[in-house]
Amino acid sequence: MNFLKRRLAFTLGILSLLPCVIEAQSQTDAIPFRRSSLYTFIVKTDKDSVRVDKAVEGSGNVILDVAGSLAAKKEATAEDSIPKSELILNVFTAIPIPDQFNDHNLPVRVMDFDLIPVTKEEIDEANRETVGEKKTSGFGRFMKATGEASLSAVSSGTISVDTLPNINTQLPAVLKKFIASENIPARLVGKWYNYTGEKRPHPFLSNVDVYYDMSLIQERGLYNASAEDKATVSGAEQGEYILKDAGKSLIPNTFVMALYLQYLRTEETLAKAQGVATGVSGVVGGVFGKGAGDLALAGTQVAGAIAGIAAGSGYSVQATSYLYQLVWDDEKRMQFESYLDKPIEELIASGICELQFVGKDKKSAIIRSSRFSKKPESDLVKRATARAIDAVIAKLQNEYDVFKTKAKIAKIDEENGWVYAAIGLKEGIEKGDVYAVLEATYDKATEEVSFKKVGTVKAEGKQIWDNRYEADEEIAEDLESGEIKEKPTLTATAFSGRVKNLHTGMYLQLEKKK
Repeated sequence: MNFLKRRLAFTLGILSLLPCVIEAQSQTDAIPFRRSSLYTFIVKTDKDSVRVDKAVEGSGNVILDVAGSLAAKKEATAEDSIPKSELILNVFTAIPIPDQFNDHNLPVRVMDFDLIPVTKEEIDEANRETVGEKKTSGFGRFMKATGEASLSAVSSGTISVDTLPNINTQLPAVLKKFIASENIPARLVGKWYNYTGEKRPHPFLSNVDVYYDMSLIQERGLYNASAEDKATVSGAEQGEYILKDAGKSLIPNTFVMALYLQYLRTEETLAKAQGVATGVSGVVGGVFGKGAGDLALAGTQVAGAIAGIAAGSGYSVQATSYLYQLVWDDEKRMQFESYLDKPIEELIASGICELQFVGKDKKSAIIRSSRFSKKPESDLVKRATARAIDAVIAKLQNEYDVFKTKAKIAKIDEENGWVYAAIGLKEGIEKGDVYAVLEATYDKATEEVSFKKVGTVKAEGKQIWDNRYEADEEIAEDLESGEIKEKPTLTATAFSGRVKNLHTGMYLQLEKKK
């Protein structure tokens, strides 16, 4: 089948799907909003697994054993006997993709670091490509210290973490090799075009079989047309529009996130916090090569962290994330269409599909259990893992514009000058964060949807929704312990600011952190 026939077959294949999604609508309907798509996988390494499980075994004699005093009150589960490194892997694969993204996960969700050897040249090249990690100061440095400092200074025995710097140094090169060996870029494209490995008879053309269709693009694009459009635009033109639009607004906004999770008991974190606060260089100097005095940490922040950790037992999970984006444009789309009747192995061999590195970052989640909580240990690990992942996603969105998502305005309170959106602590919102108010417009000449800024609003400190993983369960624990007196009723976050002609078809997008 030549190129023109393949292209015609594919366009007609699109049209066969249109009746399912195109309904007569008013031109005043809100322009459909297309979410970005995300594939996540986790880095597994036995080198760090040994450290994780030894840290748990040796934590009883660390400076302050909070967990030990509460052990009798905890419920036990079968998962408590599973090594914590393995439990993190199990939890990760069960955590859903955040609501602000489409789930574009591939079957491979775990990368085994230990099975992918890399050379010094490959390491140096990959590290040059991934330079530019944001520097932190003050309290951010304190959190970095608690995640990376040597445990030997704070445990009863010697727990070697000499492998950790080696892992962090090699990781960019290992990720690069893994992405290539698993053919991730081509398989992401294959998922977009519903590749199943089997040819399907074309609904209209005899003797024409193709491997791909547009069902997922149709579903995520929410394509629609008004009655007027359907009367004046031919089916072939509608199909061509969908092909172009998907290539501009859907497929290029496909991201890959590799996550390396490191686990610490709060006793270890507390010991490091105390070391930072009192100037113990054995902990801090191992990370920075400096004394604690050189860190210029805010004393009240460190003291607050120590108090929070000591309030109950729990876990700290640090998530280091590498973010990539699928490279896709009109040229690649047209090249791809010549492979419609070929298996994905030929698409892989073509080299058409590729990823580009966006950035990397890290974030920790300290999970504390109420003094009166009976949460089993395994549940605390789950909570910490999910929240660390959410936190690093939020941080990457704060720092890289291409990865920022938009939240639709859910409600408007004209009397108070507030607008509400269904985002909150899970997305890292803090009091005073500034969000741009965006209005979507469609340009018929260019066939593109664009977003125009029409104003700004700020997050209200006492009206931020706690939508973090297991927030309801944590609130119930705090109610039982008496730490809070009543259950919060928020189901969205309030933002203050007067914007002209505000309506619920508009969107909010983070513009500036407080």
